[in-house]
Amino acid sequence: MASFSQSATEELSCTICTEIFTEPVTLSCQHTFCKICLQGSLHAGHIRCPQCRAPLNETNFQINRLVKNMAEQLKMYRKNGLLQTMKPGQGVTKTDQLVQNNRDRLLGKMVEQLRLHQSTTIWNQGQGDKRTMTRRIHTGNMCHEHSETLKLFCLNDNKLICLVCKEGREHKGHTLEPVKEACEDRKIKVESALCEKHCAITDASNLSEMQQNKIIKTRKDTDHLKAVISSRFKELKEELTVKEQDIIKYVENKGDVESKQKNVKLIEKQKAEEKAKADILQYGLDITDPLDFLQWWSETGQDIVQISLHDISI
Repeated sequence: MASFSQSATEELSCTICTEIFTEPVTLSCQHTFCKICLQGSLHAGHIRCPQCRAPLNETNFQINRLVKNMAEQLKMYRKNGLLQTMKPGQGVTKTDQLVQNNRDRLLGKMVEQLRLHQSTTIWNQGQGDKRTMTRRIHTGNMCHEHSETLKLFCLNDNKLICLVCKEGREHKGHTLEPVKEACEDRKIKVESALCEKHCAITDASNLSEMQQNKIIKTRKDTDHLKAVISSRFKELKEELTVKEQDIIKYVENKGDVESKQKNVKLIEKQKAEEKAKADILQYGLDITDPLDFLQWWSETGQDIVQISLHDISI
């Protein structure tokens, strides 16, 4: 079964240039071509429909706005990379799947609307000028001021107006569009905005996933560094205790009181220095925030951990 994107591309492609329509025109036989492609065919002496070979009775080709709007929408999807069908198991996130589902829904609706437009046009041609359908005019479609049907849209005031409003002072010199054209143009804008939002959602999801991975890595690095510091701190305390005992024994074996006093001062000095280093390491272990801890590690902790405790010379 053809995908929605493939069906939409086939329905909205010119059979002459095989590209998505540019300024599409629809002939009386209901075949549609790019205006420039059809004009090129006429200049080459071909006065029949390039597809069904029916005679061409018209030369003043009018742009089919409905098909043009659909073609522009399809081109926008292709430009944003939204025509490629994603398969399960290929790294498709929930957001990607949501974007694809919305795209398929819009493309399916687009194909359905195009086919309905074509069949309706053919039916209307078969009926000729007969008007057998009863027209229901709703009060919501009437001008409250003039009780006339709202047939125009004022671009300056962004509101619906009737033909009487058009001639009044309030809308003098304003830019006006038929209701159908104004509706089609604004639907294209809404669909474009929706497409951009889906792209923004996908980008935000990818960025969020990247940040989460960075947070996990930072936490792992922090835990590892804390383990290294804790282990080194324990070794440092053990080495300090052994050194203290060795120096005390050395001092006790000295008979000279003055020498012993000097040794005691030396011991206390070195002990104080090692204690200061130990306090700095303990301060680092007490830091809970990963960013603050790594900042401390870069500025102070790394140097202390890498310094080996030297033997004390008396």
